Amino acid sequence: MSDIFNEIDEELRGDQLRRLWSRYSGLILLVAVLIVVGVAGWRGWEYWAEQKARAEGDRYLSAIELSSKGDYAAAETALHQIEGSGGVGYRTLARVRAADEKSLSGDQAGALVAFDAIASDNSVPAAFKGLAGIRAAYLALDLEDRSKLEARLKPMLEAANPWHHEAREILAVAAWKDGDLAKAKAVIDQIETDATTPADLTNRTTILSAVIAAAKKPDSPAPAAAAPAPTTSSAPAAKVE
Repeated sequence: MSDIFNEIDEELRGDQLRRLWSRYSGLILLVAVLIVVGVAGWRGWEYWAEQKARAEGDRYLSAIELSSKGDYAAAETALHQIEGSGGVGYRTLARVRAADEKSLSGDQAGALVAFDAIASDNSVPAAFKGLAGIRAAYLALDLEDRSKLEARLKPMLEAANPWHHEAREILAVAAWKDGDLAKAKAVIDQIETDATTPADLTNRTTILSAVIAAAKKPDSPAPAAAAPAPTTSSAPAAKVE
């Protein structure tokens, strides 16, 4: 008896499925096609993006090779081309490197302007903005007076800024160049006692500290003047009778 009920159950389920299929078969097929097309499109986009990234990487490396050969102007031109047509990552990277090429070619003032433009561009990722800002500050050591440089460094000196170690180094060098040895030594002490300071930066400031210490040493006393040699009298000797 139970077999009869099972057969009836199966027939009813079959009828329901047939009715559902006849009603929604078009929609089911459309969804299936869209899934297949979507997966194929995604795979195609991934392949295209990968090929494009490789091509941009090759173009970037070619520009760097020009720079390594000393052709900074050609390297800068190639990098600006990437900046104008590359993906977001390579565009920013090429823009920063192009500013470096300007500096390498001897145009320090132009490089400073280029780095400042990157550092103030809110469309640039924060990491690149910070890098551009600190590169501009290094250039400003030779291009700006101390007060203007210190104003530039002020926001970078905050502990939360990832570039505050480098900003301290620049501050110390600026004070040293200005003859303010006490300020330079105070900043160097701050650098050297900070356990988070990178080792290479500590090594550089140790050298500067030695230079400052040597400059602070008092001058050696001048040797005493030699006593004048006795002179013979020009008067004629008395005649002995």
